[in-house]
Amino acid sequence: MTRTASTKEELTDPESLEVQFTARAKAFGAGKNLYRGPNHHDGLNVANDPAQSPTADKAKVRGSPGDGRTVGVTHVYFLCTANRDKGWAWKLLQYLGGRTKDGNYTQAENLARDAMLGSGYQSVMDSEVIGTGWAPRGDVPAILEIWKKATYLGEVVDSMY
Repeated sequence: MTRTASTKEELTDPESLEVQFTARAKAFGAGKNLYRGPNHHDGLNVANDPAQSPTADKAKVRGSPGDGRTVGVTHVYFLCTANRDKGWAWKLLQYLGGRTKDGNYTQAENLARDAMLGSGYQSVMDSEVIGTGWAPRGDVPAILEIWKKATYLGEVVDSMY
């Protein structure tokens, strides 16, 4: 792994960026790493669960040091053109990535609420779905401020380019 500016300044242990998901949350909860990132709801749940972490209810979402940039990652939905029903495939893509017939971004709202995943749709990010879904895991206004500073992962961890 290529070290970033923050690791050169010894603001975080590089291992905390290499260990993934639940293992990262357990190492963080055991006090092995001061920093646990990138953020993901399951890791917050593990880090704050008394049955899994000696530091339960003490893990908080904080902004990144330095210029405050944080990691932002985007994923897309796609289907192969070799499918039996192109009309159905198009409807599925609309449901997964766009608005449903009622005009809501149903899947984006579900992922935001249940999985603490941000959305590319500003209306979802500004919605009550975010407020109610994220509140049990952290300070929603603070998390949204961090979100506004998100940058592409490859710009932060240059080995990802």
